[in-house]
Amino acid sequence: MIHSRLNRFAATLILLLSCLPLHAAPALAGRTDEEEAKRLFERAEAYVLNISEGEYSYGYLQFYWKRAQANFDRIVRVYPETAVAKSILSGDAKLGHFEPEYFRDRVLPRVEVKKLGAYDAVNCAILLQNLDQSRWDQRRLLAQDKIIEVLARQQRWNEALIFPVRNQEATRKLLTVYRIAAHFDQPKVTARLREKADPQLLAQFASLDAEGIVYLGKPRELLDTLLKENASREVALAALRAIITRELLIENPPLKLSESTKGITTTHFALLNLEVRDNVRAFALKHFPPDDPQVAGELERWVAGQGREPRSNATHAVQAEYLTYLVRKRLFKEAESFLLQSGTHPALDLRKMHIRRLAEAGEAGQARALLGTLALSGAAADDAEFELFSGVMESFQVRLAVHPGTFADIPISDPCLLAAIIMDWSLTPNRLIRGAAPWDAVVFKYLPGFENLPLPESDEVGKAAAILKPY
Repeated sequence: MIHSRLNRFAATLILLLSCLPLHAAPALAGRTDEEEAKRLFERAEAYVLNISEGEYSYGYLQFYWKRAQANFDRIVRVYPETAVAKSILSGDAKLGHFEPEYFRDRVLPRVEVKKLGAYDAVNCAILLQNLDQSRWDQRRLLAQDKIIEVLARQQRWNEALIFPVRNQEATRKLLTVYRIAAHFDQPKVTARLREKADPQLLAQFASLDAEGIVYLGKPRELLDTLLKENASREVALAALRAIITRELLIENPPLKLSESTKGITTTHFALLNLEVRDNVRAFALKHFPPDDPQVAGELERWVAGQGREPRSNATHAVQAEYLTYLVRKRLFKEAESFLLQSGTHPALDLRKMHIRRLAEAGEAGQARALLGTLALSGAAADDAEFELFSGVMESFQVRLAVHPGTFADIPISDPCLLAAIIMDWSLTPNRLIRGAAPWDAVVFKYLPGFENLPLPESDEVGKAAAILKPY
């Protein structure tokens, strides 16, 4: 009973103390208003000067910089007659290197943007591909496609479908989402997307359905039924390409398969039910005339992927398939000899592909040395670095361990290309992360500093970013 009364008394005392007006706090602490205002000012300044961008996470930085702003607000609100408050109101005082109004209205909203960009891989990629809103080249579209793909792969279907794109990319977005749903056996999603699709879009969906049936190793009766219902050359061609890709991966996989292996997981699709096999030539003869040039090209890719050296003027896809075969068989000298042949075209693109396959085979040092011999610059150098790091990510021979600075240290200048890499990394089946998440370093690389910041596009968002509590 005594303990109960003491507990009630303590609770009442705490409640009464919490109800004291704010200006009573200095008196309780034995400080004058001037001393308390000065203490708050010095603490706010220390937060901004000592907790700096690039050395701490943006979440940590925002927490303390908002506390600095809260201290300034408290000085003005509770101790308005002090010299410190008057210097703040007159604009003479500074928060670190910033004018108080600039810090509140521009710096804190930008910290909010950076913190959100560093929150996870998807947010980081979105921030990177949005840095230049006027840019609409193929690299930005590539980054956009991969962001939508990751959202779909994470089964964030609604977010993927409402992801903002220009009107001319609306169909492209739907096809990306449908492709993931078809390739990963999500019938509810594919049915939902077909409900409002026009006939042209339905035909494209059917090609993706054919690919999904093939990759997933579903009964081939389902594929026959689909091809009868969609008597389209494009649907049959999509199925043929998928069959060739699947057969080559089963015969020449990027990793050694054991007898218990049930499937092969790649970055963008998975093969299941490996006991289901297809006769490539029989399928081609059944669904296409014997003189179809596109089918002939696909069959040439098929035999090149089995180790038959292609003719010198074969397409890039055919020659790249042959290079893939050689590297996966670890026939590195033969691969280099093939690249050096006169007439190999286009040589630069094939060398980039070779760099990727070498890295995938666990030979990142050899791939880097080859890249160095190309002496590339600008966009071509970015493309080559993209291929190299993509191979490193996809390697089952050497598992990639990502550290805080891994992505920021990739020598790529194009933020959209780095966004594409980050999205691919989030899908690779053999990723590993060690230490703090790397997104703070990426944001700092592409969006450093707080000088000459524009006002936030929304007054409400800017105000919320500045005054809401940091927790």
